[in-house]
Amino acid sequence: RSGALGRISLETPETRLQMLAQAAIAGEAQPEAPASAPRHIAYTHRYTIEAERANLRAVLEAHLARCKQIDCEVVTQSFQEENESQPPGANLQVRVVHKDKDKFTEALKSGDGRVLRQSTQAEDKTLQVVDVEARITNLQQLRERYRKLLADPKAGIKEAVEIERALAQAQSELDSLAAQRRVLAQQTERELFDIGYQARRSAIEQSIFERTQS
Repeated sequence: RSGALGRISLETPETRLQMLAQAAIAGEAQPEAPASAPRHIAYTHRYTIEAERANLRAVLEAHLARCKQIDCEVVTQSFQEENESQPPGANLQVRVVHKDKDKFTEALKSGDGRVLRQSTQAEDKTLQVVDVEARITNLQQLRERYRKLLADPKAGIKEAVEIERALAQAQSELDSLAAQRRVLAQQTERELFDIGYQARRSAIEQSIFERTQS
């Protein structure tokens, strides 16, 4: 009997919480995406588009208009007016859902602009998504255990304080992971188009440019 009492006395509020936290961490095994699971790929398309000086802004605005017609979000846009030291230029970043990617690509390749360079980069984010989702699930389970402990009428004041502190920490970590998951969703559910616009060089400017490059 004295041995049983000894074992009970060793279980302090801190050790109970530590045991729960360790159980949650133990559940965070290295994630492996099942072969049948959908892949989460982040696509980035980079374009350099050339247009006549007088049409450069119109080309940019045409692409913005096309973005509004489909499921597309503008991330950033800028336009640099021509001055004595540099010609006009522009930049545009948009995120387009997969099903509308071809529609936006077609708009970039048509009209008054001419595509000079194009590249596509694909980054597999599947393991990151699986990892974050697993950690969210484990923390949600841990949070529920803390809530049950807090609702236990046998919990003393000191234990309640410790549980509330641990519960707040778990919620903070959950909020951070939820933000990470939203970023991953934005990266993998929409494709990023990074577009640079430049003015077409005149014959004289092109000749000077070619001499400087040789």
